[in-house]
Amino acid sequence: MKVRKLSIAFAITAAIAVVAHYFSFKMRYGWYTTDEQAMFLNTGFLILLGVIVLLWAFAPTKLGVALIGIAAVVFPWALRPDTFPAIDFPFATLSLIPIALLVGATHLRLRDKQAAS
Repeated sequence: MKVRKLSIAFAITAAIAVVAHYFSFKMRYGWYTTDEQAMFLNTGFLILLGVIVLLWAFAPTKLGVALIGIAAVVFPWALRPDTFPAIDFPFATLSLIPIALLVGATHLRLRDKQAAS
């Protein structure tokens, strides 16, 4: 089995996207949290990350990955608005970078899937 360049590019881009997304997520919500709040944040992020990985594996769609990426940014405030800060314009703008990387990785995954067939 030959490893294609697109497969390697996808894996690298996906890893960078996930790390960047987690970093921006923790920079926004991870300050001064209690243990219970930290578990809520990490569990929610890992569940949504699992959904993204499942999408990449079985049904890669750019829109689906973008929506899940946005959900990962919004869910703490949406589920616990009294605990976590609301979304503001600077954070929303900064969050587009890792989401764009996730969509870029999805694009590479789709191209790799086409090349394999």
